[in-house]
Amino acid sequence: MNIKENFKDLKYITIGIWAIAAIIFLVMTLIYTSAYLISYYVFNYTVINDFRLGGIIVFVCSCFLAFYVNEITIKKLFFYCSNCLEKIYLYKINDFTCPECEQPGKSYKHLLKKCDCGEEIDFYECPHCKHEIDLLAEYNENQLRIKRKERR
Repeated sequence: MNIKENFKDLKYITIGIWAIAAIIFLVMTLIYTSAYLISYYVFNYTVINDFRLGGIIVFVCSCFLAFYVNEITIKKLFFYCSNCLEKIYLYKINDFTCPECEQPGKSYKHLLKKCDCGEEIDFYECPHCKHEIDLLAEYNENQLRIKRKERR
């Protein structure tokens, strides 16, 4: 397995987080709707603006939750440099230049998939030791973790 294959499930994690946020949104909307209907029939309390405002609040909270959990997940993902054995976090990869089209400002999404020019990026320069990491070479995180513990 190489580094790119190691992170191939990243989009499914994001989709899963958004699906959970959608389920939370639906459940909270059902709870809010049932509370609204109970208050309408029991207490004859009719304010339609409260219902709209509650729906907006539930939607905003669900979206915020999905963005927050997604960012936390991305900040935990990393790979090791095979030369210096330092961690390279994905969220810190936000400004590198594509070797083919030479456009700066590429993020980790371009690194793991393809650049906008259509070329697959095979190498990434380690920010710590400036060694070129082959993203398609064999990658065993457990062996690198053991080497890192032995080095320290």
